[in-house]
Amino acid sequence: MRTRISLQKALQPPEERKRLFEKFNQFWAKYINKEIKRKFLWVVYRNYPKIKAFRISWGIPENGFNTEIKFRDWFEEKIKKSEKKSRGITYWEKTVPYESLGLILKEERPIEKTVTPRRRFGTKSKFVGIFQRAVEELARDIGLDNSWYYQFEDYILFNTKEMKSVKDAGIKVSKKFKHYGANNPIRGSVVLEFGPNTRLKDIQFIWKDQVEPIKKQLPGYIDIPPNAKPKKPKENS
Repeated sequence: MRTRISLQKALQPPEERKRLFEKFNQFWAKYINKEIKRKFLWVVYRNYPKIKAFRISWGIPENGFNTEIKFRDWFEEKIKKSEKKSRGITYWEKTVPYESLGLILKEERPIEKTVTPRRRFGTKSKFVGIFQRAVEELARDIGLDNSWYYQFEDYILFNTKEMKSVKDAGIKVSKKFKHYGANNPIRGSVVLEFGPNTRLKDIQFIWKDQVEPIKKQLPGYIDIPPNAKPKKPKENS
């Protein structure tokens, strides 16, 4: 049921992507499939009765599906009983911006909006959105980081314990521009969005390969040699 990543608009050429995949695979093996897995299973095992009850309520075997065919049969049956061509479950989103005064943060007025997500799996049915909401609410109730949603979904459906659905360092990178009319942007910024279990090491891990290339696209990016000194222009007397 999880979405898949498309590389059609990847910033890096194929040779560089290969290097980055290898770098991430090492990070995954050394950290994600060890430390994140330890935290994930710590929460899951302590709340197993709630997960078991959730599976039973949704018609999922107590230990998850042991074959893809059984899962597909269950999924198609749920689809038949669900409303088709739904736009998904609408949710409410709240953003709390902060003004930075040096290292002091001052909380500003929250920004609230209602979000109606695009359909997952095209025009399949409303069931996918309902199931996703239920899994997210279960994760909240047991104290699990919802940025591991797809991993938790896999655990519920297939009892998967390997962190195969964690495909990044847990940091969402985006860029934001300010425009006046249709002219070129006058200001730009990189936005990093991360969850409660993100470490400084994770930010450092992605900085060179993911953040730096985007920074260089922003208006006002300055690249000068480290020891270069500004030369003062001659002034008329």
